[in-house]
Amino acid sequence: MVDGKAAEVSKNEHILPKKPGHRWFLLSGPICIILLVTIGLPVCYTIFSSFWEKRGYSATVHFIGFANYASVLTDEAFWSSITTGFLYAVISSILQLVIGLWGALFVIRRGRYRNLLSSIIFLPYLLPSVVLVILWTFALNDSVGYVNYVLRAMDILPPQWFGEATIFWTLVILSVWQFFPFVFFAIYGRLTLISSELLESAELEGATHIQRTWHIVMPELKSLILSIVVLRFIIMFMKFDIPWLLASSRGGGRDLLTPAVYAYRVAFERLNIGMAFAITTIFLLILAIVMIIVIRISRSTNAEAA
Repeated sequence: MVDGKAAEVSKNEHILPKKPGHRWFLLSGPICIILLVTIGLPVCYTIFSSFWEKRGYSATVHFIGFANYASVLTDEAFWSSITTGFLYAVISSILQLVIGLWGALFVIRRGRYRNLLSSIIFLPYLLPSVVLVILWTFALNDSVGYVNYVLRAMDILPPQWFGEATIFWTLVILSVWQFFPFVFFAIYGRLTLISSELLESAELEGATHIQRTWHIVMPELKSLILSIVVLRFIIMFMKFDIPWLLASSRGGGRDLLTPAVYAYRVAFERLNIGMAFAITTIFLLILAIVMIIVIRISRSTNAEAA
């Protein structure tokens, strides 16, 4: 019996690699290959194509060096899209964080009603963007929208939700309403892992709810909140579907020029594919710089905490 087990062990030793490097490749190699094919190659192709002139669907291309980048950086619409995208990402991300954090802190104390409230909060996140825009377009309609009806009933003059001066804030409202559940569930899940004994002992020592939240809960959420802010900023900065659908549905397409919408118009309206590749490369560079800054901040924060 012992000899049989020894033979089996000896057989397994020939199957499993002895060197750690081989074992690492077997475990991480497939995912690295997938990332290379799905992310690495498209990024390299985008950067390479940004140095060529390509118009429409023609197969004719000409090497023009940095001319596409010069055209992008001298285009006023590019800088307008950067400004709009930055403001949109910052404002909507902060509002999503505030509402999601408050909602998670509220629901976690509701006892047996937590599952019901969580299910209701999750509903906006399930809606497709097309359905979301249609619902809010009717809700904010000047004639039949119930939002304006309620505001008029309260003697409040409703704004022109889809006007040139206000459509940006309408976009922010729609985006926050749809995506704050993501922040809510990320923070809610982390709150369930915080020791209840620690909170109860702090309460017995006379700490108020605000003190317990600030001195016990928030330090536990600090790294998670930083990750959420970065993730939401990147996603909202490059958001395409909601700005495009909202602007197109009201004929205000030029009033919501976000970075993704700008790149789309250059590629499929101007039919300047090479310039669109240059725009995408610049946006990738911007996001990479943001990630580097955030990683350094995160490391310094973790070092201080340690």
